[in-house]
Amino acid sequence: MRRASVLAAASLVLAGPAGAGSWELRVCADSDGLPFSNSAGEGFDNRIAAILAEELDADLTWVWLSDTRGRIRQRMIQAGECDMIMGVIDGQPGYLTSHAYYRTGYVFLYPQDAPFRVASLDDPALRDLTIGVSGDSTRMVPPSLALANRGILTNQIHFSHKPIDGAPFPPVLEALEKGEVDLAIVWGPVAGAYAAQKGGLTLAPVTPEIDMPFIPMVASIAIGFRPEDEGLRDDVDRALAQSWDRTRAVLRDANVPLTDLPRPQAAPAEAMAPGAERGG
Repeated sequence: MRRASVLAAASLVLAGPAGAGSWELRVCADSDGLPFSNSAGEGFDNRIAAILAEELDADLTWVWLSDTRGRIRQRMIQAGECDMIMGVIDGQPGYLTSHAYYRTGYVFLYPQDAPFRVASLDDPALRDLTIGVSGDSTRMVPPSLALANRGILTNQIHFSHKPIDGAPFPPVLEALEKGEVDLAIVWGPVAGAYAAQKGGLTLAPVTPEIDMPFIPMVASIAIGFRPEDEGLRDDVDRALAQSWDRTRAVLRDANVPLTDLPRPQAAPAEAMAPGAERGG
């Protein structure tokens, strides 16, 4: 998308206070999706997008998603309602993706004073515990499927993926707090935020990271663009490389469980004539 086109579309989105950047960067996000993002700018994706906008000399404008389902997200960005979206799987179909800006996975979460310790899907203790997981038989998360493949079925309790009635965390974590489950298996950033707020919890990465034949417990997370916006993707990759230490600090501050991820190496920026397209 041309910079001029982005500026012309400013009246179509809810913009924040005017900044001093030379162009406008519109980012799609969930207005009530902590720990990732919210309309108050408190999520770690809010903070990382602000860092990238600063590196790009851009004014950051948030475009709030009317629906966070994958197809709706893709339609919004492909229709030009925003320029990029945080938190997509690296290489996810339908997007051109940036370098991954973090890599995380599912974790075991349970009280520190529990009479057991678990760090592997193969731990025999799992057969005797009540295990809380998100999803159901029609939408099983990878750890639930991996446990089912091990014959661990009847002691799994499934909960809705989304918080209910404005609750700050998904129901599986409410069940853990109430003692309705012994252990929860939760996506890393959500588990990290919950553990930081509540305290007194053991957080252990689910292993193996890739369960055979191919059930991944980890994922590299990137920024998504329209497939033709190679220029903007390259600019963001350079911004990620330049701000890597700052973005990692944001993730650590948010208590996101991180696995190893190489620092991105971005090519130098090429000169761009005024009004030239950022995309390919």
